[in-house]
Amino acid sequence: MRHEAAVEVEAVVPEIRLLVETGFASEGHALLARLRAAKPGDPELLGMQIWIDQRRGAISEALDGWRRLHEARPNGGMAMARLAQLRAEESLQPVRADLPVVRRALRAVAAGQHDRALAICRQGMAPLIAAGDKEQRKLLALIEALLHELAGRPAAAAAVLTDLGRDPAFAHDIDRLAILARVCEQAGDRAGLAAAERVLAFLASSGILSAWPRLRQIRRLLGDEQGAAELERRWEEAFRRRIHRSTPEERLLAAVRRYVPVERLRPLSLPDAARIEDPVMRAVRQLVDGDAQAALPHLGGLPAWRAEALQLIGDRHAAREAAAEAVRAEANLPHALLFAGLLDDDSVVDGDLLLRVRAVLREATAHGPASPELLRAHARCARLTGDRAGADALEARAAAAARRRTPAPGVVQAAAIYTLPGRAIGLVHQLVVRPIAAGRRARGTLIDEEIHGELAPGVRRQIRRTFAAVRETLEALRPERASSFDRCAWSIHLTKEDEPSGGPSLGLPTAMAFASALLDEPIRPSLVFTGALSYDATSVLAVRPVGELGRKLEAALHLGAEALVLPAAQHEEALSGQVVPPSFAREIARPVATFDEALEIAFG
Repeated sequence: MRHEAAVEVEAVVPEIRLLVETGFASEGHALLARLRAAKPGDPELLGMQIWIDQRRGAISEALDGWRRLHEARPNGGMAMARLAQLRAEESLQPVRADLPVVRRALRAVAAGQHDRALAICRQGMAPLIAAGDKEQRKLLALIEALLHELAGRPAAAAAVLTDLGRDPAFAHDIDRLAILARVCEQAGDRAGLAAAERVLAFLASSGILSAWPRLRQIRRLLGDEQGAAELERRWEEAFRRRIHRSTPEERLLAAVRRYVPVERLRPLSLPDAARIEDPVMRAVRQLVDGDAQAALPHLGGLPAWRAEALQLIGDRHAAREAAAEAVRAEANLPHALLFAGLLDDDSVVDGDLLLRVRAVLREATAHGPASPELLRAHARCARLTGDRAGADALEARAAAAARRRTPAPGVVQAAAIYTLPGRAIGLVHQLVVRPIAAGRRARGTLIDEEIHGELAPGVRRQIRRTFAAVRETLEALRPERASSFDRCAWSIHLTKEDEPSGGPSLGLPTAMAFASALLDEPIRPSLVFTGALSYDATSVLAVRPVGELGRKLEAALHLGAEALVLPAAQHEEALSGQVVPPSFAREIARPVATFDEALEIAFG
């Protein structure tokens, strides 16, 4: 049974990716829920849930998922955060009584008495082993190893960690292995590098992505360039799976199994039809290319794709029959949209089938914003079932949705860092700038009371400075637009509210949100921004370096972004392969030295 469950996950995961990529996140979410019900603790499926939440902008839910994934990591991974927490607790009153030996050692470290701390670690170990106190034993061993490392004694640190690993309870402990790999590397000789290579290979095979670039570097130091190249390839594959990106072949196979409309599949990367051996896969690819005549003979077992082909060659009646067959097999949203799109005002269709399709469309339009296409399909079904009032209301919603600008000016994606205990993760959230009605004196200004969000100290002042600098710069760069800046007052909302937003990297995204709103020009949601700003002179805003760039690249790739606009001074860092494989970083890194260059990418 476990093998069958694994096969199902392997087959369905690419289908979920395809649904999310093509705008059917709710359908993907439903498929994923079914898999997670069967395998509730599966970390890969939880990672996919985080990916879907991030893509639909549910930052709070994504962060909750990150926390669960981080806390559920087997074999440790939290010790450094625990030690930092213990050190912070030592300054509190009353002093905590738990973990007394570890706290005594930490107090000695804090006082600069490293020899005394080492003595406490050595003397305290035997009683802890006898008492079976595994938590204190592990933390004490890590403190001792870190002190040896700090003193430049990597061999002594490695000996302490190796001794700890002789206990089966700590043989695969991630905290122990991570420090052991590092101190073995520091030895600098061939034996040390070989030992570090073995440890890192185990960590990489356990799903620790950060082990791959270090492992590749060690292979190079050992003179094995071919092995380093093979490791980079394996790292790229592991990273591709972590960010839930399908290969063109996986995507096409998923499309054969799980229908999505041709126009939504067309923008995605797919293999060339000439290179595809399987006739059904080749037929779907030909249909995406618009060659319905060549595709149709091979689509007999795929009613939804057959309906697409018949529609392309002009046989709407046969296409509607094929679409009805698809709905009867599975009443999902892609099938419902296909069927509704083939209905005419005088269509004669099965009443039960029509009600079934309408129920799917009603559910899809009941929660959250709905596209004009979806609302019109629902209206068409409502009219054919005799619900004229409902159809009119849906048509009115569709007309209003069509008039609404999407994306709206003033909405920008910002790369940020969220801090979990012992680990920083990257995520992407929105900044939203909106015009607000105001009296004459307030027009053209950023209203202080309209700066919303969970803000770190000093951020409100930073945002006001950025607004003033952007306005002055745009007045110099786009003087023909300057008079429109005073048509209203302005507000801004930073949407990441799970922890305070702040830091220099907020500069460029905030500036781009203000620019988009002031110029009344939207920015594609596939563009993500990070960078500090320096106001050098009127019309000169320099983009300066930021921290944790690798994590922000990872977050942008996880989101499926077209580009991460980043400081030009960090372009080499972005391509260095410290966090993200260079091939992935090259896809999306867009370096800019000035705000003007960022404007060119966004609007040019």
